[in-house]
Amino acid sequence: MLLERLAADWRENPPKGPVIAAGSTGSVPATADLLAVIARLPQGAVILPGLDRTLDDESWKALAEGKHPTHPQAMLARLLAHLGLRRDHVRDWPLTKTDRLRVAARALRMTQIAHAMHPTKLDPEEGCPDPDALAGLQRIDCRERSEEALVAALLMRETLEEPERTAALVTADRVLARAVRAQLARWNISVDDSAGEPLSLSPPARFLQLVASTLAEDFAPVPLLSLLKHPLCALGEKSGNARAFARRLDRFERKGRFLLRGPRIGAGLAGLLAEAEKLSLPKRDCKRIARLNQIFAPLTGLFEDRHEERAGLPELISAHLAVAEALADTGTGDGARRLWGGDAGEKTALVMERLREGALHGIMVERDEYAGLITAVLERESLRRAWGGHPRLQILGTIEARLFHADRMILAGLDEGSWPPLNEPDPWLNRRMRAELGLPPPERRIGQSAHDFVQACGAEEVWLLRAERIDGVPTTPSRWLQRLSVLSREADKPHDAPAPLAWARRLGEAPEVRSCPPPAPRPAAALRPKRISVTAVETLMRDPYSYYARHILGLDELPALDAETGPAERGILLHDILHRYLAERMTRDMPLARAKERDRLLEIAHAAFADFSNRPAVRAFWWPRFLRIAEAFLDLQKQREADGVRPVLLESKTEMALLDDRVTLVAKADRIDRSPDGVELIDYKTGNLPEANRIAAGYAPQLPLEGWMLERGAFRASNGKPLSGPVAQLSFWKLKGSGDTPIERKRIQDHEARIAEAAVGAQRFLERYLQGDAPFLSEPRAGLEAYPAYAHLARRDEWAGLPELDSPDDDGKGKS
Repeated sequence: MLLERLAADWRENPPKGPVIAAGSTGSVPATADLLAVIARLPQGAVILPGLDRTLDDESWKALAEGKHPTHPQAMLARLLAHLGLRRDHVRDWPLTKTDRLRVAARALRMTQIAHAMHPTKLDPEEGCPDPDALAGLQRIDCRERSEEALVAALLMRETLEEPERTAALVTADRVLARAVRAQLARWNISVDDSAGEPLSLSPPARFLQLVASTLAEDFAPVPLLSLLKHPLCALGEKSGNARAFARRLDRFERKGRFLLRGPRIGAGLAGLLAEAEKLSLPKRDCKRIARLNQIFAPLTGLFEDRHEERAGLPELISAHLAVAEALADTGTGDGARRLWGGDAGEKTALVMERLREGALHGIMVERDEYAGLITAVLERESLRRAWGGHPRLQILGTIEARLFHADRMILAGLDEGSWPPLNEPDPWLNRRMRAELGLPPPERRIGQSAHDFVQACGAEEVWLLRAERIDGVPTTPSRWLQRLSVLSREADKPHDAPAPLAWARRLGEAPEVRSCPPPAPRPAAALRPKRISVTAVETLMRDPYSYYARHILGLDELPALDAETGPAERGILLHDILHRYLAERMTRDMPLARAKERDRLLEIAHAAFADFSNRPAVRAFWWPRFLRIAEAFLDLQKQREADGVRPVLLESKTEMALLDDRVTLVAKADRIDRSPDGVELIDYKTGNLPEANRIAAGYAPQLPLEGWMLERGAFRASNGKPLSGPVAQLSFWKLKGSGDTPIERKRIQDHEARIAEAAVGAQRFLERYLQGDAPFLSEPRAGLEAYPAYAHLARRDEWAGLPELDSPDDDGKGKS
C-alpha cells in the first residue's frame, strides 16, 4: 500500500532531484511498479544487479513469459518485460580501469556459470573447453555440518594472515552460522552475523522462559533447578547462594529417599515444601522454598481463584515480569537493573512490553500454554550487536550478501532445503489460483536464491561448501552444485582433499590411544565388606565389578530427576499393599467374608495409591491391573487357608554368620508360609521370573540361599524361636494383573539340590571375594546381568570383544 501510494505520488509530482533504485529484481509487484515509475523520472535510474547478456533470446523470452521461475535471471527478465524494455536498452555501469580488469579476469568463470544455469539444456560438450574456466571457484564436500563449520572458520582465519584481505561467509543456515562463530572463538575471533543471534538464547530471555516453564510444569524438578541455577536468579541474596541452594536440593537425600530425584510425590511448591520438611531439609533451605513460593505468588495467584487454569494475557505478562524482577533481586532492589541491563536486556524488555501492549484485554491463556507462547515470541526476534565484530570478517545471509563485497566469499550450506530453500506447497491456493490472483509461483524464492548464488560467485575467490550429512541424515547437493559438477566433469577427476578440509580433519585427529584393558580391581582385605545380602551375592556372581562399585566404592546409581514411575515403583507399591493386608489378616483368628476381605484390601490399596495422586497414568494403568491381582490374591489366599497353608512371617529380616564368623549373610524374605508339608518361601515379582537354567546354574541364588538360612534356623517366629520344619517349596509369585492368570506361580524344581548348591557356591564366592584377593571383573560371563548399571564406569564398550586385549586367566589374574 505504501509503495503504491509513493509510485502514484511520483507520477503526479516527480522529484526534482535524482532518484536511484539499486539492487532490486522487482520480485514484488508493487516494487516492480515503483521501479517502472523511477525509470521514467527525469533524473531516475534503476540499477539492475547482474543482468546476463549472454543468454540466448529464445530462453530470455521464455523467462519473461514466466517460464523457468527457478532460473537466476527469471526475476530480471520479468522486470524488464514489465518495464517494456529489452536487454539492449540497458546500459552497462561505467567501470574504473581496476574494476574493468577485475571483471575481465572473471568473465570466463561467469560465462561458464551462466551456461551451467541454462534453463533448458546442460551439455558439457558446449561448455567452455578452457580447463581454467572455473579458476578461483573451489568446492568442498564435508562429512558433517560440524566439519563444514570448521572448514569455513579455517578459511576465514587464513584470510587474516594477509593484511587488509577480507572474507565473508554467506549462508542461509543460521545453525551453521552459529557453529562457525563458535569455531572462530577458538582463536578469540568475534564475528558479526548480519542475522544476529536468536534473542531467545540470550540470558534475560532465557531467564523469562525458565520462569514461564517452571510455572507451566507446576515447579517440576528439571525447570525449577534450571531456574535456580541461572546466573540471574538470586532470591533476594547473593546470586551464588541460589546456585548453591539448587545443588543442595538436587542431591538432598534421607534414608534412600531423594527430594527431587526419582518419582515426584508432591505437586507444586507446597508439595515440595511438605516433602522437604518430612525429609528434614535444613530450615534455611525450607525458608528459601517458602520465599520462592512468595515470589511466585503474583503468577500462581492468577489461577488460584479460578475454576479453569486460564488467565488474561496482559495480567499474566505483568505478573511474569514482576516475578522475574523479584527473582533477580539480590536484596538491594536491583532486580530490574540486573534483568534489563545491556543490549539483550533492553531488547527483551522491548519485546515483552510490545507483547503486553498488543495483547487485547479479554484474551485468556492456559497456564501450560503460556510458556510456549513466550518462547515462540522470543524465538522470532534477533539480537544484533552494535559493535565488537572483526573489521575484516563477516557472516551474512543471502540477502545481505547482495550489498557486500569481499576478497574471499565462502558460500556454505549448499544443500537442497537450505540453499535453495524448500519449495513449500501452499495449503490454501494451488498454482492456478495463485496465477489468477496475480501471485508469483512458489518457485520464485528458488529463482531469487539462484540469483544470489550466481552474484556471490563473482568474487575474486569463491569457496563452495556443503555437508554430506546433517544430524546423521544424508543431504542432497544444491542443484547449482550438481549443474557445475556436470559441466566441469568434476566427478571424473581424481583429486586429493582440499587443503582447508585436510586442516580441519587434522585438527580433529586424536593421538593413537591404545584401548584400556578390562578393569580388575583388587582392594585390600580390610576394605572388603564383611556383611553381604543375598541379593548382593547374586550381583557378585553375575557381575563382580558392579558389586565392587556399589558396595566398596560406595557409588550408588543416582536416580533421574522427576523420574517416571516404572517397574521398581510398581513392585514396591504392590509389595507394600499385600504386606499390610496380610499383616492385618494374620492378627485375626478367623477370616472375614469374601466381600469384606476385598473391601479391606481395596481400602489399603486406595491409601497406598494416594501417594501417586499427581501421576494420573499410575491410576489409569496400574489400578485396573491391581484389581485383577486383588481378586486372584483373595481367591488364592482362601484356597491356601483351606489347604492348611498360612503365612507366618512377612518381610522378615535375618542374618547368619558364615566362614567361621568372618562374613555375615543378610536376607529379607517377602513371605514365609507354613503348610502341612513344611515351610514355603515366597518371593513376589513384578518383572521377569528367573529362568530355570539360570537357577540350576547358580546365577539366581536369592531364594535358595534364603531356604538354606531357614534350614539353619536363621529365621525366627514371632515368639523368637527359630522356624522349624523342612523347606517344602521355594516359589515365585509374579504379580502380572493381565491375562488368564493375574498371579503366575512358579516353583523351583528340585529345590533341595538348589539349596545345597547355592550354599556351597555362595561360600566359595564369599571366600574368594570377601576374604581372598580375587579381582572384581566386569561381567566375566557376558549376558548374565540384564541391566549392568556400572558398565560405563568399567569402560566396557572400549575393551569388550577386542581380540588384541589380554583376557584374565582362570585364576582371575591378567597376563603380564
